[in-house]
Amino acid sequence: MRFVPAIIVFWALPCVALSPEGAPSAKTAKELSRLEAQASVSPVARRLFAVTRHVPRREVRGSGLLDTIGMRGGAKPEIVFDALRLPQLSESDAELLLVLNAARAALAFPIPIVEAEQSAWQRTLQFAAERGAEDPAGFGALLAKAAREGGARSDALDRSALPPRTPWEPSETAVLRLPDGVLDRAGLLLHLFERDPQRF
Repeated sequence: MRFVPAIIVFWALPCVALSPEGAPSAKTAKELSRLEAQASVSPVARRLFAVTRHVPRREVRGSGLLDTIGMRGGAKPEIVFDALRLPQLSESDAELLLVLNAARAALAFPIPIVEAEQSAWQRTLQFAAERGAEDPAGFGALLAKAAREGGARSDALDRSALPPRTPWEPSETAVLRLPDGVLDRAGLLLHLFERDPQRF
């Protein structure tokens, strides 16, 4: 019996080390408040932050999520911040991720569906356009650069697609991988939406 506590501690320690989580630390909470205030020049962002104010925020280390800021929980959403990766995130990416995940949380779909993700991204792109208009020399310039570069890659891929060999054969559809950076993703999606909303 005297070995039981040691065994419990042995099994508990790896769990704590791998995935500690809780409310954001004071430092993280202060930084998030600053970023939210910065993003709130956009009416879309202000509305999303207001309707998701009740959504729990969690700080984790090594979340396993695709992005540094993500959402989990489906119908009972919570917004998650990976404390290990947060310092490496650019301000523009952080603002976009805050808005994107607030949009996802506002929808609170119980299961992942394409239409919900499209809707969340549409709100995020609207935010990006508003934010860029408010800060054309900063955020706006970065967004325009991302749209130009992503658009150039997309257009080059379109030109490389093979035409149909016969009138009844469909043409090959080029598949473009979304960039890792959130600002780059937003720029590319804005380019695609401007060219052809159906492609979005």
